[in-house]
Amino acid sequence: MERIKLSIILPVYRVEKYIKRCLESILPQLTSEVELIIVDDCSPDRSIDVCKELIKDWSQIQLISRKTNGGLSAARNTGLALANGRYCWFIDSDDSIELQSIERIIHYLNHKDVNILIFNHTRVNEAGERISISQLKEQNIIIEDESQKMQILCDYLINKFGFEVWGKVFSMKIIKENNLDFAPNNKIFAEDICFTLLYLYYCPDIHILEESFYFYLIRSDSIMGSKNTSKLNEMYSLSNLIFNLMEDRYFKQYYNLIYSGIMQIEYNNSKWCDIFNFLLKHKEDSLLFRLNKSVLENKRKHFEVYSKKTSLTHILYAKVAISILQGKELEYRFWRYIINKVL
Repeated sequence: MERIKLSIILPVYRVEKYIKRCLESILPQLTSEVELIIVDDCSPDRSIDVCKELIKDWSQIQLISRKTNGGLSAARNTGLALANGRYCWFIDSDDSIELQSIERIIHYLNHKDVNILIFNHTRVNEAGERISISQLKEQNIIIEDESQKMQILCDYLINKFGFEVWGKVFSMKIIKENNLDFAPNNKIFAEDICFTLLYLYYCPDIHILEESFYFYLIRSDSIMGSKNTSKLNEMYSLSNLIFNLMEDRYFKQYYNLIYSGIMQIEYNNSKWCDIFNFLLKHKEDSLLFRLNKSVLENKRKHFEVYSKKTSLTHILYAKVAISILQGKELEYRFWRYIINKVL
């Protein structure tokens, strides 16, 4: 039997509207070197019925139904446990992949000694219109020492190639040797962050391709696509989860940088009133103040430029948030007093 090169892991839950498009982008590209593992996470809609109809003539597909709904992390872990490939690729069942993407990935894996392969993705809306394409440049990064590893974790991961697992192909050897999986009790969003951080810690090199292999769907109902709800508290909880996972690991001392980077992402997407409420809630928590002083600098500059167009409420919230982060107790008390009097 020919060795499986690539295992594609596809968790399925409430994607009846999207799963057909997803599978139709994958199935024609399957070869004897590729297996597809579909994990039904007790989806209550017709998603699995659609899957069964589309895959009935395909032999290299496993369809596994979990007994209970465990969330995306648990479904991915189920797929990992069943994977036979040397490499794995996690695909979200509301997304799809480019034509010939599997062929190009297999070609690269057959000609290079790869521990992780990272590639570009295209963001699309529900009408299939292309919104943007990520801008990674092709390069191979050899990690020579711990300090370089930390620089990559804090710089490349956060600012350049992101946490998302669907934009990467992982080595099953590294996963198995280091007992890596997705935090099973993590039902908050951004399940990818912990896994990717820990994986890269053990990864001796990184291969980046300029080609775009993945269509990431911006759903109107997705958690990450929502602009109405602040996710600062969820990101804070996630940061604590990462900190606990790293308890016995070398780079715990770099947690300040990692935490700063994670929170920077959400600060940039949050309103000043949400930032204020978040900082006020965690004002006495020393963990929060492991942030670099520059974490909110871009947000503050943005605020200053547009302050004349901003409501009085947001101006006051901004003043309080900045005073908390800068540790200026008197300023904090002053602006809190003004808010209590004015609002």
